[in-house]
This record gives sequence, C-alpha cells and structure tokens, in this order.
Amino acid sequence: MPSNGITITPQNRGPIINILSWILMVTMCLATLVKVYSKWSIMRTLQADDYYLAAAMITAAGWVLTISIQIAAGLGRQRSTLTSHQIVRFQQAAYSSHYLYVLSICLAKMAILHFLFSLARKNNRRLVVKIIMIFNMLSLIVTVIALAFQCPLPQPWLTLSDR
Repeated sequence: MPSNGITITPQNRGPIINILSWILMVTMCLATLVKVYSKWSIMRTLQADDYYLAAAMITAAGWVLTISIQIAAGLGRQRSTLTSHQIVRFQQAAYSSHYLYVLSICLAKMAILHFLFSLARKNNRRLVVKIIMIFNMLSLIVTVIALAFQCPLPQPWLTLSDR
C-alpha cells in the first residue's frame, strides 16, 4: 500500500536532512538536559556555563526548526520545480537560520569558555580566557552585521535573486 507521507527520492532529498537534523537535535537536548540536571542535583545551583549551554540548546533547536521550514519550502529539491513563493519562503527561513546558527555556536563557545574560566586558578590563564571570550563576542557582532547587510533592504533575505 503506498504511503501518503513524504518519500525520499532522487528529486527530493530534503527528508534525509530533516530526519538527521531532528535526531541530532533530540540527542543534543537530552545531553544538555542530563548535564544541567546532573549539576543541579549534585550542587543545587547552576553556573553561567549551564545558562549559556541552555541558551545554545534553545537557539540550536530554533535553527533546526528553520531547517525544517526550508525543507518544506523546497530544500533538497531542484530549484526549477519550486514556485516563486517557495523560493522566497526558503530564503526567509535560510536568512533566519544563519542568525540562529551563529548565535548558537557563540553561546556554545561561551559555555565552554566559562567552564574553562572556572577551572583556571592562575590569573594569567583567566586573562587569556577572558580575552578569548571578548574575541568570541566581537566575532558574533561582526558576523551578525555581515549577515544583516549581505543583501540590500527592504528584503535582505533575497540571496538567490539577480541583485
């Protein structure tokens, strides 16, 4: 009996991306929740690295949602088979996904750096970690500005147009 669901074909490979991204997102959420719960149950307190990690998890989950929107709008299919509405929807979701990806990576780096800062006992090591934290935040700002101005306003998400 044929299925009414979406099938994976050579013309539609989007479901592969969707399946893998959701499996990895569930794995990420479980790992994050286990880490945060373990720390809470042992120490009865959370530190900044836990909050950074939770924020990174939330933004990464948002990123996976935008990937799913891109797939619904045609990611994994030939561009010639898509309507103009699907292409615009795909570009809008891709534009949002870039911001969420960059933010989640920055937050994950901050979680690691804050953890390293808490491990460092010498002032010179703490200074190095602080400098890297500042560089991480500056790189986030520069990247967000670059993403914001990749295409002219009022529709900066139109990256596939001839402009």
